[in-house]
Amino acid sequence: MIPSQTASTISGMPTHNKMTILPLHYWDWKINMPVQLSADLMAENIEGLLTPSNFELWHEYVSKKDRDNLSSARLGIVHRFSSQGLLPMVDLIEQSRLAIDELIDVAGRATIEAVLPIETAAVRQEVA
Repeated sequence: MIPSQTASTISGMPTHNKMTILPLHYWDWKINMPVQLSADLMAENIEGLLTPSNFELWHEYVSKKDRDNLSSARLGIVHRFSSQGLLPMVDLIEQSRLAIDELIDVAGRATIEAVLPIETAAVRQEVA
């Protein structure tokens, strides 16, 4: 994914407009570009969008030849999306984490409260 731009939302929180690019190396250029494939998916000219530096993160796993090959693509399938769409998922994950933390806290306390009287009774029996 390569960030394409940053915009502001109504709430004032920044939204990052992003894209995922699938380079296509074998294509008949006689078709007029861009071609709309769905609401946010297009086949279009990506020449210059990808550079070898975009792939440096994976230099240990992807050879220089392959990185250069990826960056030389002239056509690609491009999916554009906004990270704001992911915010409800992030909120849900955070709420779930808090609920799980509370469950662990309550279950831990209940376990301790259940075990303490048993241990106390066992100690009293040993002393007696």
